[in-house]
Amino acid sequence: MHPLDEALSRLSATVAEAKESARHSRETALLVALRAWMDCRSTPAWLKSPDAREMLYINPAYTRQFGITYPGYGGQPDSAVWDDDTAAAFCKNDLRVLAANTEMEFIEDVGGIMYRVRKWPAAIDGVVLGVAGECLEPVNAGH
Repeated sequence: MHPLDEALSRLSATVAEAKESARHSRETALLVALRAWMDCRSTPAWLKSPDAREMLYINPAYTRQFGITYPGYGGQPDSAVWDDDTAAAFCKNDLRVLAANTEMEFIEDVGGIMYRVRKWPAAIDGVVLGVAGECLEPVNAGH
């Protein structure tokens, strides 16, 4: 290989490595900020994997509201803690959010109570890091 070609190849590899490192830093910063935001919420909030298959994080309000802890839910699918119908509904709505790549609201049965739920793709630089969501309020079935 010609010395100039070799130098260009090394430079290209260095630039690619720097870009990847910067992207990783931005993703990490987003996840840290999202977790801090979730932890300050008085309402249940969560972050699922980009394929909506496993729980990445739940906030303390989630644990207070539903009695489910991160060690029991983290890294697990919804079906590990919710009945099959509830888990399927959660996943269906998560996948709708991912397909549309936009924030959406749903009415979901969460532990026997109907909640208005907001979900959105947590993304940076066009890369979806997961599906974030929060329970906004219980829905009164009589109204």
